[in-house]
This record gives sequence, C-alpha cells and structure tokens, in this order.
Amino acid sequence: MEHAHNGRFKEALQTCRETAKEANKESLLFANGVKYQVKELTRNVRVQTDELFRDKDAENFSFFPVLNGIVHKLEKQTSESMQDLSHSIEVKKKHLNDFTVALFGRTKAGKSTIREALTCGDGVTIGKGAQRTTRDVQEYNWNGLRLLDVPGFEAFKGDDDTAKAHDIIDQSDFILFLASDDSIQPGEFDHMARLQEINKPFMILLNVKYNINNEVELKRFLRMPHKIFDKERLDEHQKHIRAYVKQHMNIPQVKIVNIHADAGFKSTLPEYAAHANDLWRLSNFDEVHNAISAEVQKRGKQRRLLTFYDSAIYFADTLEKMMLEEQRSIRTQAKFMLNKKKELMSFFDGFASDSKHQIITVCKKHFDRIKQWIPGFIDTNLASPDVDKLLTARLKAEQDELKSKMVGELQRIVRELQEKLTEFTKQYQFDLELLETDTAEMGGLQKGQIGRVVKWGGVIAGGVSAGAFILANVGVANFWNPVGWIAMGVSVAAGLFSWLFGGWEEKKWRKAKHDAKEQLTAMIDDTHKKAVEAYLQWFDRQIIRKGKREMLDQVSTYISGLFGIADVLKAFASEIRLRKTNMNKKLFAKLLSFEGVNCTELQIIALSREQGRATKIMVPNGWQMAGSIKTNLDSICGEQVHLFSDGSNTKERVCRALYPADITPDMIKLSKATEGKQNEATITVPSTEKGKLIGKQGINIRLASEITGIRLKIS
Repeated sequence: MEHAHNGRFKEALQTCRETAKEANKESLLFANGVKYQVKELTRNVRVQTDELFRDKDAENFSFFPVLNGIVHKLEKQTSESMQDLSHSIEVKKKHLNDFTVALFGRTKAGKSTIREALTCGDGVTIGKGAQRTTRDVQEYNWNGLRLLDVPGFEAFKGDDDTAKAHDIIDQSDFILFLASDDSIQPGEFDHMARLQEINKPFMILLNVKYNINNEVELKRFLRMPHKIFDKERLDEHQKHIRAYVKQHMNIPQVKIVNIHADAGFKSTLPEYAAHANDLWRLSNFDEVHNAISAEVQKRGKQRRLLTFYDSAIYFADTLEKMMLEEQRSIRTQAKFMLNKKKELMSFFDGFASDSKHQIITVCKKHFDRIKQWIPGFIDTNLASPDVDKLLTARLKAEQDELKSKMVGELQRIVRELQEKLTEFTKQYQFDLELLETDTAEMGGLQKGQIGRVVKWGGVIAGGVSAGAFILANVGVANFWNPVGWIAMGVSVAAGLFSWLFGGWEEKKWRKAKHDAKEQLTAMIDDTHKKAVEAYLQWFDRQIIRKGKREMLDQVSTYISGLFGIADVLKAFASEIRLRKTNMNKKLFAKLLSFEGVNCTELQIIALSREQGRATKIMVPNGWQMAGSIKTNLDSICGEQVHLFSDGSNTKERVCRALYPADITPDMIKLSKATEGKQNEATITVPSTEKGKLIGKQGINIRLASEITGIRLKIS
C-alpha cells in the first residue's frame, strides 16, 4: 500500500497544510465580523422594542408577549447560528494538517469492509451497519489522508440528522460515495444531492459484491477477474449512475472506480496471506488512492481553501436567507395587521352607530312613558298638600328605573361588543393562519440549509409566527377583550331629576299650578335630552374613545414594532450579504493567484455567486487571462465561472454580464436614471437567445442583474 505514496504527494500535502492555516485565519476574521454584526442586530432589535415597552401600561398590552417572543426567538436564532459557526471553525482548526476524505453511502454497500481493509482490522464491525446511529462517525488515517466513515443514509431520519451529515461534509475536502452493483437506486443519489450543497468534489466507488468466501469462488476470482469485473455489465451500471448524478446533482461528468472491498479486506488477514498481493491489487484500492493522490497534487491547496472559505460563505448565505425570510414574514404580518386595523375601525364605527341608536331608543321609551302619566298625576294630586313629596317620590322611582334599564342596556352592549370582538378575533386568527400557510416559502433556502434553520429555531419551523404567539400567550378569550378597559360603574342617571326636587318655594309651585302640566312636560323633555346626552357622552368616552385608544393604539404600536424589527433584519441581511460577497472575492482572488493571475480581492470590481451553481466575476479592462483559467476554475469550484471585463458603458456591461447569451447594445433599453444611478433595463431578445439569457431556473439573468446592479427585464 505504501507504494501509492510519492514525494510530490507529500509536498502537495505540506502545501495543503500551509493553505489551510492561512484560510483558517480568514475564517476567524470572518467569524469575528459576523459576531459583531450579530451583537449589533440584537442591540438594534432591542432599541426598537424597548421604546415600545417603556410605556407604563406595556405589560398589559395584549401584543407584549408577541413582540417580546419575537425578540427572544431572534436572539436564540443568532446565538445558535454563532455556536454552529464557532464549532465549524474549531473542528477544522484541529485538523489543519489533514486532507480529509469522507465516505458516504447506503447501509450494506460495503463501507465497513472498506474501513476494515484500510485499517487492517479484524472484521468485527462488518455487517453491523443497520445498528449504526448518526453519531457513529468513524475516523481513521489512510496513507496520509484522514478518512471519515459516515453512517448509511438509512440512519438519517430528518432535517436535524441531515444537518449533522452536513457537519461532516463541512470539514471534508473530498468525498467518496459508495454504491454497490447488487442494488443501485436513484434515491441514493437524491440523498447525496442534499449533502452536496456545500459544493464538494467527489468520486463514486462501485463495489462489486462477488462472494469470495469459499475456495472455489476465490480461485475463480483470482484466475478470471475480468469475468467478475465484467466490463459490459459494469459499464451499464456506470451509465445509469452518471444519468442519476446528472439528474439529481446537475453534474455532467463524475469519476467512477470499480472496486472489490472484500478482496481488499481479506488481503489483510493472515489466512489469506498467500494471496494477499493479488487480492489487494484486484481490490482496486490503489487506484482509489492514486486518484485522490492525483487530486491532492493537482488541486489539493484549492480544495483546502474551498473547505474553509465555502464553509463560511455557505453559513453567511444561510444566515442571510433566514433573516430575509424572517423579515418578509414579519413584514407580511404587519401589512396584514394594517388591513385588520382598518376592518377594526370600520367595525367600531358601525358598532358605535348601532349602539347609540339603542341608547336613544331606550331613553325615549322611558321618557315617553313618564310623559304619559304626567297629566293624570297632575289632575289627581294637584290639590293635595303633599303634591311635592308625591312628585319627588315618583320621579325618584323613575330615575332608579332608568338607571337600572340603562345599566342593563349598556351591559348588553358590552356583551355584544365582547361577542363581536371574539368572533372578529377568531376570524383574525383564521386569516393569520392562512396567511402563514400561504407565506411558508423557503426564501431560496436549499434543503440542507432548511435543516440548519430548523436547528437554529428559524421562522421556517414556525419560529416567530405571530399567530403561534397569540394562540400560546394571549388566547381567543382574552385577545382584544374589552372587559379590562370598560368601567361599568354607570352613574349617569343619578341626579338627573334632582333639579326638579328642590329650589321651588311653595308659592312658586302654587303659582305654577295652572300650567303645571305644560311646565312639567317641558321639564321632562329637557331632562330626556340631558339624559340622552349624558349616556351618549359616557358611551363615547368609556367604550368608543377608550376602546379605540386601548385597542387601536395597541394595534398601531404592534404594527410599528413589527415594521421596525423587519427593517432591522433587512439591514442585517444586507450587511451579511456584503460580508459574503467580500469573502467570495477573497476566495476567487486566491484561486486566480493559484492559476498565475496576480490579483487581490480589491481589484475584483464586482462578483455575484450562487454557491455550487454559477459565479460571475467582473474584472478591470485590460486583464488578459487564458481560456484554461476559466476551465480550471469551473472544475475546481464545480460550477460555471464567468469572468468578464468591465464595459465602457452600462449597455456594454450588461451585454457582457449576460453571457453566454449573445446580446448586443441595441437590444437594451435603459430606463431613466434616478439620482444618477441606472436602476432598470429592458432587453428585447430573439427567441433563440432567450433560454441562454435566462439560464436554468433563471440563474443567468439573476446573477447578471446582481453583478451590474440593474434590474433586468425581458420584453
């Protein structure tokens, strides 16, 4: 096995170590920068909410737990994400001297057999794959390489486990994916696609599972290996594998090596000593190592560089997308609440009008009835010496009855308000749940990133959902409940008639007897008017004004808080995006320097990248680069890399950015610039170029728009 080593391989590994140490320093600088931004985010969010919470009645504010919960959730998310970043850097720091290879594959494909063969084990772990858990990552050294044996895909039971597998991918420089000729399933490569988002290079090992446990089969294997490694049969398998890889991973070419894992393992056992060399040779493990060795010698330092840089970039991309999704969700809820506020105001106006009509009606009925008994009372009691006392007693009874009626009526109005608000709240929550379902988009997050966001407690997992907090902390019964702000100590009727009961001297009363009916009726009409005014004023003050203030002001405060938090998150995402772009510039400046181009990140004018898919890089005019540089970058990064010189004007720049589409300046119409900045351009493109202009899933026009800073539209 040692013959696989050579001087150049060792030199390449040493170069890899030096590259890793420099890349680790950049990762630490990046992490410290993000840590500072996270602290600023926490502070800015607190500034937004603390201003709202300073109100002396803040704790009685129905939305207080919602906003407070959002703040705590965001703090948890950023704390969890920073722990992940620190852990990622710390793990890689421990292995600065190692070129790490990860071995993936389904259970029973032969990973344990490979491990036993390469470590000269006794075979005790072979066949126990089904008992493995996601924590059973085995680590061992093989000819100067650090090899990580990862559990079979069957061990991955959800996004959290997939995130753990991502941790292994994150620290790996190269991936070996093991398949077996007895069962090749497309689902295996679907799993691999999920683990490939960080953009790692890989090679497929096709394990030929021919049984050599008995002497007859062993001799046949040694005598006629070409029968076992049947070229036609294995070529067909490789054809299917390449088709699967292209379909699930969008990779047109992949290296596949046929191996016999059991032959390699048996070559290390004493009982097979006589055939050890032949078994090892036929296992094809040397070809595997030689392929990795060639990769290390040719691109080892680039691989080590990408392990550190792409890990940081992937983290930043996940954090940026998560925060953009958070702010979008929060902003959507704020806009939703604005509409609900309008509905609530409309509801209050309608309720107020109906209730005032009821108050007027009850008062009118009561005073109409009083006026009905006045003529009879005067006729019967006018000559009585106790007419004053009798009238006082009668009016006192009417006052008490009116008070009782109005208290009952106002209580009925409040109950009706409670019922309508409860119904309004139920409808609000139903609409909010529909809104949250409709807006549960992933914001461009890839499957592996979703696993991380779930782990961090992001909104994708129901993190800061307003509906969830309202249900959990407020509840239907208490939400917008008027009981807390309607004081039912109704004493409006008290004293309404008191001015009738005193201040009239006997002579004045006697003098007025001749027109007592008219005067008393007029007094009752005036009292009726005052009673209606008093009750309407109380209703307006205690229910309408106070209700609107207590409820609508709360809603306005909540909306303001939501928009404020969303603005802070959007600004944070923009800062993370800028940091991610700068890290990408440093990465590609370093990769270009490895290709012999003397440049720094400051010389790269602009860069737009979707990791693992495509990158566009704008460089100064006059740069001369061989075509092989682009080819090498494509191969190293596993994505399409488009380098182009800055144009002499905006149209020329847009044309170059849209390559490979053949666009000319006359096809582009620029919109009117605002504040000296071009914001939009419309492109009239022939149908033959439209597909290339847009790119797969819109990536070409999207990256071109980003790198030029111009919104590009197709007419």
